[in-house]
Amino acid sequence: MNNNETKKERFIRLLRSTHRKGVEKLITYIEESDFFYAPASTKFHLSCKEGLLIHSLQVYDEFKRLTDREDINVKLDYSGIILVSLLHDINKINTYKPNILKNGERSTYKPYEFNGSSFPCGHGEKSVIILLQLGLELSELEILCIRWHMNVFDKNYYQYQDNIKKECPESIYLFISDYLATLGES
Repeated sequence: MNNNETKKERFIRLLRSTHRKGVEKLITYIEESDFFYAPASTKFHLSCKEGLLIHSLQVYDEFKRLTDREDINVKLDYSGIILVSLLHDINKINTYKPNILKNGERSTYKPYEFNGSSFPCGHGEKSVIILLQLGLELSELEILCIRWHMNVFDKNYYQYQDNIKKECPESIYLFISDYLATLGES
């Protein structure tokens, strides 16, 4: 990121650099949503304005750093690395609203709450569904990375863990990158 580039500009530039079919429609969808000012969570990490954008870029930076290591072998190309890291949490668009207490003030403990109107589908699955519905071209490996990026925090992970480790070890690297980014956030 150059010094004059905003986080939003960097995010869009990275997406466009993939030259992937459907990316312009995706960018329009994101720009028309709350993505660029939404929180990343209700209270756990980056529950603040631009939290989701900041988190997504941090996951990209961590994933890129991890996959650039010579002892890590990933089958994802550079555009795949960009897509899975920046879009793994796209399911959080329009998901949170400010948590206003009965006294009319915003909660400092839990600044945001779930809005209750979101499509009730699993975290990883929902991100994949949104991206495919928007027409973004994704490989099977990219779909699996996004689907399983929650790893051990997904209640279904243990049922499929042997296949995930065999077919998509990259999802584990994405999970690690997501977790590392979260540890560095406040």
